[in-house]
Amino acid sequence: GETDNGKHCLELITKLRQQGVHTLGISVCDSSSKRQFKTLFGTDKFIYDTEEDVKQKLAADLTAYLSNKFMRR
Repeated sequence: GETDNGKHCLELITKLRQQGVHTLGISVCDSSSKRQFKTLFGTDKFIYDTEEDVKQKLAADLTAYLSNKFMRR
C-alpha cells in the first residue's frame, strides 16, 4: 500500500529486518515517488513505470532476484 508516513514505514521495515524477516518492495510509481521508495527498501526493490511493465517483467525479475539472493550455486 501507499504510505503517507515514510518515517514510520521505515521504522516498521527496520524492525522486521531486525527480526530476520526479508522485505522486498514492489512499486509502480512516478519519478517523484521513487526517491522515497528507494529510501524504504534500499536495493531490495523493484520499481516499474507502468502496470504493463509489472505484467511483462515482474516474474522474470523475481526469479532472478530470488535465485541470486537465496539459491547458492
